Amino acid sequence: MKNVKKYVAGIVLTIGLALLSQIISSFIPKNIISPGVFALIIGMLLNPFIRKYSSFEWGINFVAKKVLK
Repeated sequence: MKNVKKYVAGIVLTIGLALLSQIISSFIPKNIISPGVFALIIGMLLNPFIRKYSSFEWGINFVAKKVLK
């Protein structure tokens, strides 16, 4: 259970980022820019702030290495 808790914050953050990207992309006509591009841009903007909190690191690494591949 202790191991699961260290993953939850990062996983929730990545799911929120994905949903936000999907919403932003829906405002662009004809889906010219995909949600993946918005997720990448938002992720790059948030990176300096998120790096300060190590509680997100385990979940973000899990999603990047296991889920996205």
